[in-house]
This record gives sequence, C-alpha cells and structure tokens, in this order.
Amino acid sequence: HDLGKNLLGCYYPAAKIVIDPECCQTLSARHIRNGISEALKHGLCQSKDLVDRIVDPVRKNGEKVLFDPNYIEDICKASIEIKVPTLDHYSESDFNEMCPQYGHSIGHAVESLSWTHSHEPLLHGEAVAIGMCVSAEIANARGY
Repeated sequence: HDLGKNLLGCYYPAAKIVIDPECCQTLSARHIRNGISEALKHGLCQSKDLVDRIVDPVRKNGEKVLFDPNYIEDICKASIEIKVPTLDHYSESDFNEMCPQYGHSIGHAVESLSWTHSHEPLLHGEAVAIGMCVSAEIANARGY
C-alpha cells in the first residue's frame, strides 16, 4: 500500500508450515540473505544457538552454504521452533510483542523510503537487518 506496511497490526498464526529447501536453490544469494536475516532476528532475540547455526557455517564455508538445502532446512526448522511460541502467545508478554518486531519499526521506514527513492528498492529482510543494526546502536548509545 502507498501509505506503508502492516497498517492494521494483526497477526494470525499459520495453520500449516511447509518447508521446501530445494526451492531456495532457485533464489539469488540476495534473496536467501533476505530470508536469513529474519531468522537471525529471532536468533538475536531468543537463541545464541540459532545465531551460531546461521553464522558459523557461512564463516567456515562462505556464501556457498546458503545454497545447501540441509543448511536452509536446518535454519528454517530452528527459526520456526523459536518463532511460533512468540506468535501463539503474542499478547501474553511484552517480549512476545517485541521479538517479532525487532528491527521492523526502523526497517519499515527504510524499506518504504527505498521504494520511493531508489532504483533498486530494499527487500524486506534487508530493511529489517538495517533496522536491527540501528536499534542495536541506539541501545548501545543508551547504555543497554
């Protein structure tokens, strides 16, 4: 929509989740990194193990691991396992509200601006990654 994203603010848990990691092999590295950034968001909020599972193979093997269906399946499953409980119990705590939104407030603004002021707009995950970086810098500047 021209006015922005997520204007209604409603979440509905998925009735079913289907993972086809071989389909990801048809995507560009940019699009895979786009999706990985959302998984990384949950890792940063909820699980150092997930951060390590995302980052360590890339450090060891380079970006070629992004096209390994076993890597993609592992990251998808691990991310879903920690994300679903925050959505199922979304209204029960501030944490369950903050975690899915980490990086999104700034990310949505950056993403929206990129669509109106860029020849190559940012993908959602790229914008969220920028939002997470800015949020971390703000928290650090405030002493957190």
